[in-house]
Parts: sequence; structure tokens; C-alpha cells
Amino acid sequence: MFNHKRIFFLDKGRRLFLYQWRRITRLEEMPVNGLLLTLTEDEELAGESLLEISRRDDIELGDRTDRWQPVVVETEGTRESHEAHEWLADLPGVQMVDVVFTSVSRPPQEASSKKVLK
Repeated sequence: MFNHKRIFFLDKGRRLFLYQWRRITRLEEMPVNGLLLTLTEDEELAGESLLEISRRDDIELGDRTDRWQPVVVETEGTRESHEAHEWLADLPGVQMVDVVFTSVSRPPQEASSKKVLK
């Protein structure tokens, strides 16, 4: 079962986003976030930041359009997802991080915990 949350705009200092993280953390679910990065006008700086992003296993780059770079962040938990968001926001070539989509799902159960009835 999926619990979908859509956040299109963030308050100053990401207050709304942080509220959602706290709420999701209590549910202990696995987040998948669609983010839109606004890159700096300095192409060299933006390119260096994109290279850093591409080295991470939990972030997938989409097709870039001008200064806008869509990314998908898929992590094991909300703490890791929050840390990835903060890491992206702190990159020198990233001007802004917008949350476009957030989805959370329950972690998959171990195969050994499922009983098969005959």
C-alpha cells in the first residue's frame, strides 16, 4: 500500500518539507522523492555538482533541461532521505531544491517471515 504526498512549494528554510519528514519518520516507511534542482548559471560549477551527484547510488539523474535537473532519491529510510536532500541543497552548483513528488511505502518483509499455507 502506498501513502502519496505531493509538495510543490517549500516554505522559507524548508519548514513544510521538514514537517513531512518528521511525520513520515514515525511511520518507518521507505521514501522515494522526485526533486527538481535549479543549477547555477556557472556551467563549470553546475557540471562538477552533477558529477558528484552521479556518484551516489541512492540518487538517479533525469534528463536535464537548461538549468533544471530532475532527480529521484530512493533511500532505506527517512533520515537517509533527509540527509540526501540536505546534501543536494549544500552543493555549490545547486541553487535550489524543489520537492515535486514524495511517496512512501512499507519496507518489504523478509521471505522467511511469510508462511505458505497448503
